[in-house]
Amino acid sequence: GAKSRYVYTDAANIVFPPSDELPIENPIKFKLTENQLSKVLNAVAQLRVDHIVVRGKKGKLYFVGTDFNDPTSNEFAFEIGEIGENEDFEFVFLAENFKFVSDDYSVSISPETNIAKFEGNIVTYWMAVEIDSYYNE
Repeated sequence: GAKSRYVYTDAANIVFPPSDELPIENPIKFKLTENQLSKVLNAVAQLRVDHIVVRGKKGKLYFVGTDFNDPTSNEFAFEIGEIGENEDFEFVFLAENFKFVSDDYSVSISPETNIAKFEGNIVTYWMAVEIDSYYNE
């Protein structure tokens, strides 16, 4: 027969989140609906790409499924809002980290601290922006 072995750890090895909120300085803010998130996550699965990018370009804001490291990658871009005409940025996230509860989210991304906050009605997620991201005003 089969058997399992489960090993416990000492409480000192468990990392707890900080009790205070992380700093979100001068954030890019937008609303992300459950439908928009679902469409991009479905496209990520169909295209077999690894990244989700929040892209600001020529006054438009996009939520994109792509492989950021491959310039010839297929991509699915969903327009989610407008930004300043001169703003140019790409905030890159690993698609595998978007295991979110189905909900609408208020999103704040700090170009200074490279931290993103996805605040829903049920839960709030904090996520680091990948190192390949950039922001130009």
